[in-house]
Amino acid sequence: MSDFFVPAFHGRGQLLSPPPVFESRDPEKTRDFVSRIFCAHRFDVEDNRFPFDATISHVQIGRVSINSFSYGSNVSIDPGHLKDFYLLQMVVEGSEALKYGDKEFHLYPGLMSVIGPEISVKKSSPAGTKKILVRIDRALIERVCMQHLGHDLRKPLQFEVELTQDTDRGVNLGGLITFLHDQTSSKESAFRSPLMLANLEHLITTSLLLAQQSNYSEELNSPAPPVSPGFVKRVEGYIEANADRPITIEDLAAYAGVSTRSLFAGFKKYRNTTPMAWLRFVRMQRAHRDLLSVDGKHNTVTEVALNWGFAHLGRFTAEYKKMFGEPPSETLRLARR
Repeated sequence: MSDFFVPAFHGRGQLLSPPPVFESRDPEKTRDFVSRIFCAHRFDVEDNRFPFDATISHVQIGRVSINSFSYGSNVSIDPGHLKDFYLLQMVVEGSEALKYGDKEFHLYPGLMSVIGPEISVKKSSPAGTKKILVRIDRALIERVCMQHLGHDLRKPLQFEVELTQDTDRGVNLGGLITFLHDQTSSKESAFRSPLMLANLEHLITTSLLLAQQSNYSEELNSPAPPVSPGFVKRVEGYIEANADRPITIEDLAAYAGVSTRSLFAGFKKYRNTTPMAWLRFVRMQRAHRDLLSVDGKHNTVTEVALNWGFAHLGRFTAEYKKMFGEPPSETLRLARR
């Protein structure tokens, strides 16, 4: 269960502007634009029979970005080493040849790739290829991995390159990335609100760590010892005091001084729920309080729901009715009488 809070530097419920779309027929301008998003690289147009016609969208979500690319010509890209980020790639149309160190891969729709720092990269794709690329800062994914493990990384994090979308892990990760790309690109989506975007970087990073095989997968997926009831109560108190602030599962684990796996195990054992589900419960109570308070600040159920991080209004209404015995619209109507 995922809940998203507004960062401190945004007003709660304030909508972000639509993502810019870069379009160009100039390879040099395109290379400069892409270098600002990713890193410096060599960019070559390998066939001039087709118009270059580059189209790129870019959405920055904290230390993660979701990007889409299409080129009208055959192109090759040589960044050398990525150095400070990991790259998850999905080919939507067409194909791509990837050389990663001394290994070569042929990417196509239905096959994702994950590449990281320290190993040389070179890519080439034919005209008309369309891709979604997710850039994740190295410091972020290493920190999230350490929080899940409960200790420092003993060796660099390395992922297997290929992940097919005909497996459960591939379906889940591919579906998440496609959904978030579509939602953050839509002018009408509630995910355009910073209230929903604040935790997305943690959702994407954790999903990648758990879905794709790496040299830490065995430990990440092994059972963790649960924390004591005292730690659970401490986290519950923190949630009560800070429910209106940006909170991630990593924040809660750091506050308790345990790994995220142990925190999940503790909430499961002593509360039969998860930390983020408990956070959602507290926020639902706060939404109920706001609907009962007729002070002119909140005028609609939608405003209250978005204010407390509930993006799916139908689900919010169903959960609210289950908890309080009436739909939120009825609570608001009675409060205004």
